[in-house]
Amino acid sequence: MTIGTMSTRFLSAAVAAGMMMSVALLNTTVAQTTTTTISFQEGVNSYSGTTDGYLGFADQDFSSTSMELDGAPNTIEREDAMIRFDNIVGPGAIPTNATILNAQLEFTTRDTGTGNEDTSEHYTVYRLIQPFTPSSTLGGDFGNGDAVFTNYVDGVVPHRDNNSTGFMQDEVDFNVGVFDPPFGLGDKGSATVTRAVQSWVNGDTNHGLAVVSDHNTNDNGWWVWSSEHTTPEDRPKLTVEYTTDPANVYEFQTGLNGYDGTTDVFLRQVGPSIDGATRNNAGIDGDSGTDNNDDPLLIKFDTSAIDPTEQVLQAELIFKTSLTSGGADSPGPFTVHQMLVDFDTSSEYVDFSGDATAMQNAGQIGNEIARFESIGHGELVAADVSEAVSNWLAGAGNFGLYVGADGLTSNGWSPMTSGTNDINLRPMLRVVTIPEPTSFVLVALALCGFAFARRRR
Repeated sequence: MTIGTMSTRFLSAAVAAGMMMSVALLNTTVAQTTTTTISFQEGVNSYSGTTDGYLGFADQDFSSTSMELDGAPNTIEREDAMIRFDNIVGPGAIPTNATILNAQLEFTTRDTGTGNEDTSEHYTVYRLIQPFTPSSTLGGDFGNGDAVFTNYVDGVVPHRDNNSTGFMQDEVDFNVGVFDPPFGLGDKGSATVTRAVQSWVNGDTNHGLAVVSDHNTNDNGWWVWSSEHTTPEDRPKLTVEYTTDPANVYEFQTGLNGYDGTTDVFLRQVGPSIDGATRNNAGIDGDSGTDNNDDPLLIKFDTSAIDPTEQVLQAELIFKTSLTSGGADSPGPFTVHQMLVDFDTSSEYVDFSGDATAMQNAGQIGNEIARFESIGHGELVAADVSEAVSNWLAGAGNFGLYVGADGLTSNGWSPMTSGTNDINLRPMLRVVTIPEPTSFVLVALALCGFAFARRRR
């Protein structure tokens, strides 16, 4: 367990000194959040509480030293891994009042030299909302119970609400992270599972995590060591960074806890714009000069629930890449900018000055603050937009964010929209804040007539 501090904002104070009221910079106070990092790995530091294994249609294994992940979700070859770390919340573990700042699930690639152990494919992590046991089966409690493989039914399937495939499994909900390849023999890889761990700290039942392929044409399996492996340091590991200082977590996602404040508009250089609320997914593209157009996304979240005196510790813009569109993936990059002018669902491409460079020159968007790149099919991706959210809390108008190619790529990307049927796959703005810190000065400000000047990180 390690303890550290996280700087969040600097506060400066000019104070008066002497009878002539001459001014000197006397002190700079740094607002800090105390953080603790703790890890859970079977057999390390006396931890014992991991259950893991994999489910295939023809077999399942919860006792071997390794686990196999394989197959596209729509084929009988699929094999899904499941893992649960018990006893991670409470005395001697994560406090029940903790705010999770980062949680990572780590796997180690098997390196026995047999089979296709390494991989170039993405594997997605979901929070399980039904229990599994060593006797679970892919076609039984995680399927429809018959002896025939049924696409979108057998295996760990995200919830869908009356879409074209009609499947409603309710086996997992949150798509919390992704293992981003490539992983060679013996390589360690990690996926973010922060939202899942926070939910367990908040009191939700810990059914564990499922690791599956969301790529419809995945034919590149991955073998990883399990909690039964003889080398403890290569077993699955959960590492959590948290704070028990006062903090707030805001998750803005249409349909989550009654929130309905997302506006996402996909501008089209040629043709009408697309209102994301009316589609399952839509494309963002760059102008190739021949057969592609500049088609950016404008997205805005109602963040009025955040008190403007709060400080931003973290702010992430999160997208799920389409599961059904064959050309959904892209190498990118797609840059993210703060919008400086407003838009709504009636906005069209011609209402703005052109591509990102032209809009920057016209003062319609700010400089690049983040980017998305190397995006896989079905991949969950996130970008740090703390700068924009901090600006909004400081008084700048919340006109949303711009995501576009700006001529850097003509290989389009298709993220899920605010209108996709599964609410857990819709775009999200996730913000962690702390209250305004109390600053201390060495002399009474009433004697000098000076006020605090503050700047956001």
